[in-house]
Amino acid sequence: VVTISAESLKVLAVDHIGAGRCAHAGLLLDDGRLCATSGIDMSGPAALDDMVVVSWDSTPVPGAAKEPGGRAPVAIDMAWTRYEQSGEGTPARFAHTVSAANGRLYMFGGIDFERDFSDTLVADIPPMPNAG
Repeated sequence: VVTISAESLKVLAVDHIGAGRCAHAGLLLDDGRLCATSGIDMSGPAALDDMVVVSWDSTPVPGAAKEPGGRAPVAIDMAWTRYEQSGEGTPARFAHTVSAANGRLYMFGGIDFERDFSDTLVADIPPMPNAG
């Protein structure tokens, strides 16, 4: 079991997450953010060892007509944050699983282009940006 604290993650604010990724694991965090871990970088292809977290805010569109069903249209402001491991971490991988419980992410298994993994990574869930 490898344990990584939130303090050991390097934060890279990005406008988007770059080229597409596949074979990643994703989940919705309790605070509403969407998290994608590792996977394959489609521009490479190469195995990834990062984590991308997407948060968003929605605000009503002033003066817009309501949609069918009575809902008011909203504008969505998305913020992408990419986290990389600093120091010694876990090898890049794809086709793994990830779950969240008690403020931590649990990643198990996966493969890279040469080997299979049966390890478990436990990582603190990074706080919301500007949450301190």
